[in-house]
Amino acid sequence: MKTTSKLLFCSILILLCIEFTAIIIAPLIVPPQVYLKHYLKEGTQKSTIDFLNNESLLIPDEATGWRSHPNVKMHNWETDQYGSRSNSSFSSKPSNKSRVIFLGSSMINGGTGVTNGETISAYVDSQNIETLNFGTMLFSLDQSFQLLKEISRYKPTTVILGLDSDPISGLTSMYVPFRDRRETNIPFLKPRFVFDESGELKIISIKPGNLVNIFTDRSILRYLEKFDRYHENFNYHSRFGYTPLAAGLNAFLKKGNKFLKYQNGDPEGERIFFELIKKAHSFAKKNQINLILLSMPAAATMRSTGIRQYFTDHYTLRLKKLDSLNYRVIDAKEIFEQSNVSISELFSEDGVHFTAFANKLIAKHLTNELPNIEPNID
Repeated sequence: MKTTSKLLFCSILILLCIEFTAIIIAPLIVPPQVYLKHYLKEGTQKSTIDFLNNESLLIPDEATGWRSHPNVKMHNWETDQYGSRSNSSFSSKPSNKSRVIFLGSSMINGGTGVTNGETISAYVDSQNIETLNFGTMLFSLDQSFQLLKEISRYKPTTVILGLDSDPISGLTSMYVPFRDRRETNIPFLKPRFVFDESGELKIISIKPGNLVNIFTDRSILRYLEKFDRYHENFNYHSRFGYTPLAAGLNAFLKKGNKFLKYQNGDPEGERIFFELIKKAHSFAKKNQINLILLSMPAAATMRSTGIRQYFTDHYTLRLKKLDSLNYRVIDAKEIFEQSNVSISELFSEDGVHFTAFANKLIAKHLTNELPNIEPNID
């Protein structure tokens, strides 16, 4: 090639030099904060500023990273003075009713596609049962566990703890955009749990206010590199995201990692998951709270098509293990399958959040689990 086409040879040589510089040399010279600004999608920085100024649906929280903004009313979305998306007024004092508190992600609070009166908790609410919905956008199990310890002061009779179709991914994450670059509405920081040398879970905290300095303080990114397992996504993009050949390699690596996740799961995340469930049950038992796990599928979990049907069904395996450990689990997937209702009637367009009809089906099943529970009054 060097002798027959010097122009082509020189062009390829220059391209390879550029690729080598982008992959090896540039990351050693360019500060990671510069890469971060290019890594984040449009709108991410505005969402961050609004969040830190308490001008979004979520506000900073030291224990969980974020929580629902109290006393907000916007379209379908409404929260009370406690930040709960409940359908009726509530007093923090004990009452003669059985008090049921819902914890989890937006799959529990219903998201913005349904009204407060169309959530699972609203359909459970009755003359003998009062409900509070503390489901919080993008919460993972570790955040719900932290919140469980806080809401115990309301003396609930029962806590419904929601488990998403993939309750593992958030457990090894601290900065949401590293886990999902497309997430521009909630690009926030959260704590996570790790196992120490003795095998005990310990929490790794990070203050939400660190978002102010994330583009200027290199130590924050070093901290995330150490404890956020999804930092590798950012690292891959910094090295492979700016030149053609490297970008192709990056896409290949992402596909490969996705395949491995589908097939092999996440042993570290699974271990943390089951230890958190164990701790949640121990805490609930100590505080005389009935804990019910509500497993909630996504639309894709309901029907495995294409190559996914040949992958390991981690959703089902996880439920079987929870059942073998004698935890009280309600599977919304089973409820949906027994209803013989089409997936389009059960899920919103995003394929994640439930419709009002689906929430009603789940609530009907839940109420059959609750009648014999006595009010928790001191």
